[in-house]
Amino acid sequence: MLYIVIVIAFGLAMDAVAVSIVYGFYSKGKNILLGLKISTSFSIFQMGMPVIGYFLGLSFINIVKEYDHWIAFILLSMIGLHMIYESFKKEEDRIFNIHSNKALFVLSISTSIDALIFGISLIYLKLEPIKTILIVGIITFVLSFISYLIGKILYKIFGRKIEILGGIILISIGIKTLFEHLFSK
Repeated sequence: MLYIVIVIAFGLAMDAVAVSIVYGFYSKGKNILLGLKISTSFSIFQMGMPVIGYFLGLSFINIVKEYDHWIAFILLSMIGLHMIYESFKKEEDRIFNIHSNKALFVLSISTSIDALIFGISLIYLKLEPIKTILIVGIITFVLSFISYLIGKILYKIFGRKIEILGGIILISIGIKTLFEHLFSK
């Protein structure tokens, strides 16, 4: 069963991985502590949301499942579009700060909504909840941190043009979430 948990953890971490790369694009001269902060936030939310889902059980799944894809799509698309818009501005004219705690909080929630649904399914999968959630958190942390470092390298190579790609990545994750839900019915 451990390999199933690891595969699930990698799947749940993929949105956080993509967003961590985007954070790396925007980190410029920021230090490794920012990467640790981002990875920690994504990891905490990837562990916390399944706990919430597990304890809320089936009474909440119908409400969340009805709108989760729209919430993720709207939040990620809005942030992605704003990032693209800001990439065309001069540095001193920029308003949006992806490094703000507010942006990190919104992105942490957006990338972990699927973990909430997974938490509900823990009841049926008969997996050990604590062990499973810890593995999800550790894998999310490690992959997010590595992705942040990759994003920093890509920014050094491609410069500000990579910020547009970051916005496109966020919008793509939102669209992917929406289409997965719409076409899974």
